[in-house]
Amino acid sequence: MTYEIMESADSLHGRLQRGLGGAVHQALKESGAGDLVYDCISRDPRGDSMESRGLYYARLVVDLGLPFDPIVTHLFETEATGNGCEPTSLAIDVLMTLVQLGYRRAGEHLHRYVCKGANWEEALGALFFLGDPTLMEGLDEMLLSEIDNDESIPDILGSPDNDAMRAWIQARPRIAQAYENEQAHRRQFRHRPRPSLEHLSDEELYGIATGTGPAVNGALVELGNRGDLRALRLVQQLYSKNPITHSSITTTVIDSLGEKLLPMARAWVAKPNIGMEHGYRILAKHGTLGDAPALVDGVTAIVQNDKWPRSLFALVDALTRLPVLDSLPILGEAWRTTRISSLRRQILEAIHRIDPSSAAPYAEEGLWDCESMTRRLAATLTPLHDVTLERLALLRDDPAEDLDVQDAAAERLDPAIR
Repeated sequence: MTYEIMESADSLHGRLQRGLGGAVHQALKESGAGDLVYDCISRDPRGDSMESRGLYYARLVVDLGLPFDPIVTHLFETEATGNGCEPTSLAIDVLMTLVQLGYRRAGEHLHRYVCKGANWEEALGALFFLGDPTLMEGLDEMLLSEIDNDESIPDILGSPDNDAMRAWIQARPRIAQAYENEQAHRRQFRHRPRPSLEHLSDEELYGIATGTGPAVNGALVELGNRGDLRALRLVQQLYSKNPITHSSITTTVIDSLGEKLLPMARAWVAKPNIGMEHGYRILAKHGTLGDAPALVDGVTAIVQNDKWPRSLFALVDALTRLPVLDSLPILGEAWRTTRISSLRRQILEAIHRIDPSSAAPYAEEGLWDCESMTRRLAATLTPLHDVTLERLALLRDDPAEDLDVQDAAAERLDPAIR
């Protein structure tokens, strides 16, 4: 997946791709918005499959009165990639959500796709999650005829606790055995303790860390936890040899050294270099008000360059922790333009903590956001008036909504109703 297909945040298309709440209101007023929704579903603008768009686009399909046919056509005409980033994943999610919203016909399309489509495993998992046995008829037999290895059954179906799962386990011994084997495997690894390195001296740890084998990373982390700066030099050497392989351990060790690296971190962020992102992470967790200008500059550079590294989460947290009033304008711009939809929850929290009076318009828009965690926080923060009360009631009663969002909306409505 890639964010490269995203249009400008100044356009309705770009805002719909980002999953912004304000785009929903604009789409309901503009002709031609339906074509943009179809484009979002078929080209999947997410850079990470963990981002949410299913309910967001499904609601737009319903509210705009769009036919399902273009979504179904996209399903059947698109080849599977087999690399874990399927171009039909979002369309499957949207159709699954439409079933939750009461449109059973969407489930019938998924059933047909499971029997004939390229990405049938994901579609079957979606139907299995819904748990309606009438939408699953005959698919257990199809599953067992298609797979070569029964160990893949739990990966395909997931582990929902519903009538469909219970019926299949009872009727199909192969499926029952596959889940039994998976549980046994999990129990085996759950109770396998990792060897402790805490009893070793610094020099013993250093000896392990400079060697090879599976204990190297553990020794590096333990040295970092002890504040031994030699761990930094070792991970820098590893990173220089193979950045991709050693990126995770480098970040872990730098985080474990923490405050001891503040002087270095300030130097790292002063000029572009390989340690710049790590420098921002250290300043984000351990910086002082004196570091605020560098932190604001870091966020500003990311927003202006339209590059969205994960270190931005730590930067936003830092602006929240200190807090930095001067960061409000750039946080507002980040809310509007970020390509990482899950970042908006943190931006909303940051703006609210820095200046609650500035958070109101973001909280109101957040009620329509594509990410459930943003909607949940927005439900607790939004000012109450006719529009937001109506939206909170819909969130509370929406059968496809996340349970945490439903609860937050209900809690906010309860005193308002009384």
